[in-house]
Amino acid sequence: MGMAVVDFKMSPPELVAQAALAAGEGAATGAAGAAPAQPKRDPYAAALVMAGDGDLQGSLELFDEAIKDEPEEAERRQAYAQVLYKLQRFEDAEAQAKKAIELSPDSVSARMVLYSIYVGQADFESAKVALAQASELDPDNLDVLKQVAFIARESGEVDG
Repeated sequence: MGMAVVDFKMSPPELVAQAALAAGEGAATGAAGAAPAQPKRDPYAAALVMAGDGDLQGSLELFDEAIKDEPEEAERRQAYAQVLYKLQRFEDAEAQAKKAIELSPDSVSARMVLYSIYVGQADFESAKVALAQASELDPDNLDVLKQVAFIARESGEVDG
């Protein structure tokens, strides 16, 4: 292992505030006195933050916008499906999860979201199918195996 020397200076809060104010004034006027363009916010990142903070309902509009921006991005649809699932909007969640699988056929996690949606609807037969597909993709996935055991226990088919 090597060594590193880190050297930094701590500034008093007043000095930092003055520097930030000065930088803000310079940026606010920009070239020829024009205000700088505001950076476009990423609706997907904002939706994830909002959902992570517990505002699932509030994140829906941002997820819609994020999917309109990049409709072929499977990860966005999967995250949206998870939020819809948590809100018990199972039909909408199922549609988003299926689209995520269509866009990324090798995604075990998207199939696990679909599995969860089916379990939420007490549709254990469809849940078994989703789990079987996930298991085909990743037979050693511990999360998949745990859910296979859960479904077996719930359906009374524990022999396998």
